[in-house]
This record gives sequence, structure tokens and C-alpha cells, in this order.
Amino acid sequence: EDLHFTGRVHVLVKDGNRSGFHLNPNSLVGVGVDTGTKYYGHGPTRSFVVNTPSGNTIVQAIDFGALVVKKGRPNVRFHFQTHITVNANGDITADHSKNVVECQ
Repeated sequence: EDLHFTGRVHVLVKDGNRSGFHLNPNSLVGVGVDTGTKYYGHGPTRSFVVNTPSGNTIVQAIDFGALVVKKGRPNVRFHFQTHITVNANGDITADHSKNVVECQ
């Protein structure tokens, strides 16, 4: 079912040779549009962009966490990982993703 999320997300931004951001849900709640079930968000998100001396750009994103239900329905756990490398000519030379979503 679709979820409508409200709440706050803490954002930390880092700049420099290794730029990136980190998102951490803080009081994030999703409500099921059909059932009204409340899901509470847990777990950080990390994304980085690295510019190497050779001109390559590396993008890496790692997201893991859970949508936790207080009672009556299974929790949703997720882990998403993406790695992309772009060379100085703009060609993608690596593109790997691993995504796992499971109900527990």
C-alpha cells in the first residue's frame, strides 16, 4: 500500500574532495493510505561523491533501515547499495546495485 510520510529528517552535508550527505530519520512516521497502519522509520542513508585525481567520479549510496510497525503487521527491512564510477570522458565504467527488501 502507499504510505504518506510526515516527520523530521536530520541532514548532514559534507563538502570537499569527498562530498556527501547523511540522512537520519527523526520522528518519521508513514501512515498507510488504505489501512491507516503506522510505520516508524529507522536507519540512516549515506551517499558520497568522490572526485579522484585521475578525473574519475565515484558515486556511492548506502541505505539501510526499517519501517517498524508497533503491532499486528510485519516490519519492513531494507538495504539498498549502489556504486557508479564515471571516467573523465563521461563514460560509466562501473554500475553495481544490490537491493534487498523483506518483511519480518
